[in-house]
Amino acid sequence: MDSIARKRQQGLTEEAFVRLLEWLDQDPESAGKKYEIIRLRLIKIFTWRGCPMPEELADATVDRVAGKLSGLVQTYVGEPARYFFNVADKIYLEYGRKTPLYFPLPDNLAEAGKPESLALAEDCFEHCMQCLPERSRNLILAYYAYEGSGRDKLSQRKALAEQMAIADNALWIRVHRIRQALKKCVQKCMQNRQQGIPIKK
Repeated sequence: MDSIARKRQQGLTEEAFVRLLEWLDQDPESAGKKYEIIRLRLIKIFTWRGCPMPEELADATVDRVAGKLSGLVQTYVGEPARYFFNVADKIYLEYGRKTPLYFPLPDNLAEAGKPESLALAEDCFEHCMQCLPERSRNLILAYYAYEGSGRDKLSQRKALAEQMAIADNALWIRVHRIRQALKKCVQKCMQNRQQGIPIKK
């Protein structure tokens, strides 16, 4: 377990990391293997979603879980790995708000140049993103995440289609449908907000 603990040098003290391993399994060898499997899966999740820093986000997920460990030990029921993956979803959404991962707002949803209109559209857009099914949200974020050159972007999206075992045009069709659903959702949200109807969380 000591060799594994040495891999974790950011965010966590060695004592906190040892407690995390003990939560995964009482047997140190088994706990170390489970940790490595979970971290690799987290890295794959963030990679698939198009994040340029998958290892850093995986470590941030581990840090977040470790920070909640005192309560988890007493209250959480189920496979610990599942909790890590749920936290990863939250980390990813937080990361999306801090970085330019979101694709541009659908056309004609905000009056050009009006900050108040743009702010309202962005609020509604984030609300509608949260309302999407998880698979649809992950797909559209991964599709628009890469910001390289045109050729590189096409290669990235082709790789995404290959990961999903579908054709390039099938991927585009799925993304287009999600965009259309988002556009309708944002339009309805903005209309409601303009009429004084609050967004339902």
